[in-house]
Amino acid sequence: MICTYFLGTLVNVINKVRIKRIEKHLLKLRPHLLEKFRKWVQDVETDGIDAVQKVRAWRDHPLKGRRNGQRSISLNGPWRAIYEIKDEEIQFVDVMEVTPHDY
Repeated sequence: MICTYFLGTLVNVINKVRIKRIEKHLLKLRPHLLEKFRKWVQDVETDGIDAVQKVRAWRDHPLKGRRNGQRSISLNGPWRAIYEIKDEEIQFVDVMEVTPHDY
């Protein structure tokens, strides 16, 4: 079990989801975005990554180019969480705001 402390709340991330690399990014998120991120992690823990990737609301999709091998989920309009799966473990790489100028 990996325990991470942010925004005054102890969050237990169990089994296969690692958020260590993006803790600082999560501290900067607005509470509603953080709650949505937590919901995604909980869904993965209970239903599995294959089932969660099929939920259209998350807009989970593979990335291309320099982020080939990574996937993105939508936290809301411009906010994305980027992750990759290595050795059957989900590792978050980045949380970022994407604007049309970034395309």
